[in-house]
Amino acid sequence: YEWDLDGDGCVDAKGVKVSYVYNEPGSYAVKLTVIDDDNAKAVAVRKISVLRRELPDLKVIEVSHPLHIYEYKTISFKIAIGNEGNTDAGEFNVSLLINDVPVRSTRVNGLRAGDKFTVSFDWLALKAGMYNVTVCADVLNEVKELSEVNNCLSREILVLSSPPKLIVSFRLEPSLVVLDKPFVLYVTVKNVGGNKAEGVRALAELQSCVEPYMGFRQEIGLRDLEPGESDEAGWSLKGVLHGRCFVRVRVWAGNAEEVVREAHFEIKLPPRLSIIGKEMQVQPNTVFRLSVTVVNTGDVVAKEVKVAVKLPPEGISLIPGESVERSIPYLRPGEGSEVWWYLKPVKEGSYLITITAGAENVEDVERGLLVIVKS
Repeated sequence: YEWDLDGDGCVDAKGVKVSYVYNEPGSYAVKLTVIDDDNAKAVAVRKISVLRRELPDLKVIEVSHPLHIYEYKTISFKIAIGNEGNTDAGEFNVSLLINDVPVRSTRVNGLRAGDKFTVSFDWLALKAGMYNVTVCADVLNEVKELSEVNNCLSREILVLSSPPKLIVSFRLEPSLVVLDKPFVLYVTVKNVGGNKAEGVRALAELQSCVEPYMGFRQEIGLRDLEPGESDEAGWSLKGVLHGRCFVRVRVWAGNAEEVVREAHFEIKLPPRLSIIGKEMQVQPNTVFRLSVTVVNTGDVVAKEVKVAVKLPPEGISLIPGESVERSIPYLRPGEGSEVWWYLKPVKEGSYLITITAGAENVEDVERGLLVIVKS
């Protein structure tokens, strides 16, 4: 007895009595061929109609999780469940099994035909290694379905030892940031975790107090970091606003959490020299002392300050042995220093004497002082 039960010309079963499951509804030609011991053959064909069963069909469609999973770090499994049947499903359970041991379960209050929904389970691995993760819908067989074979979905996952962990620190070059002067902000990134940090990147978010300088790139790539290793990146900047300032830096890796830190610093005024003096009236042919005070009104030390006097072509001269220039080793912010010259007027009149002050790290300034020579 040979049975072609779906009309495709192939023998689907043999025997006097057979069973067969039709996956799709429709009209089928059932053909029975009977052959005796003498190879005599008889054939019978009958058409049957297969009706559609009105049942739900629960299916675990997808199980998603983070690409990198580490021990002692909770992860979330997101599970998509669908009803691919033609009627609504009643209440059922969805369960998470790790190495065939149930660890999480939730109750679902039914699912309409054709609908999908997502459920999440959190899980903490206490040890690195391979794990079998299985998610099953309707583990208690509460729902009569078209098929039970798609109710579970399994996959293998690898749990790694402790993940890479990034820490950052900053330094400035030069260490003193001066208004309108370029400087470099360096970030040092160190991996203090238990695995290699791959694809390490650093990004600088500038505030209004600084602006990019030559060769600036907002995002910089660093090398991959093995546990304990570090690398450095830098941004060329220029301070444009006097006072407190910061740059927010974001550091991350393809397999490490983002770290956000702020580098705080102060943008100081450059050294600025001011010359303080006053008008004088002196007697002819009488030696007098011309003194001025040079003050640093900036936020930075003025180094190697030079102060010089420039006399008019005639009428007043330096006494013998006097030099034109005076030196001040340094002037701290807000500090002043007095310098003087001994002069001799030889002719009555009004004379403008020019005092010039400059330093290694500051531009020259001038101040004119009026000296009246009168009997």
